[in-house]
Amino acid sequence: MITIAKIHIFKRHRGNLESWNHGSLQKERLIMDDEDWYSIESLLQDLHVVNNGLASDAFKENLYAKLSTECENSEAINLLKTLQYRNFA
Repeated sequence: MITIAKIHIFKRHRGNLESWNHGSLQKERLIMDDEDWYSIESLLQDLHVVNNGLASDAFKENLYAKLSTECENSEAINLLKTLQYRNFA
């Protein structure tokens, strides 16, 4: 489950996997694991595709369903939507 706390951890590391692997704090590792990291990264990539008009209607529907099931609430979804994937890549 993607939570607001996990998204803030992702932001703190600026989406940089190396920073997460080598610079994450013990308390962050208690909240989030690598699978969460990859889920956030994947959702951001999919949002990037949609935001740039490169997605079919079916892709968009699947993404919105995925966001609803993988994120804890609408606030977490909205926070993800505010992130720009390319700022982290």
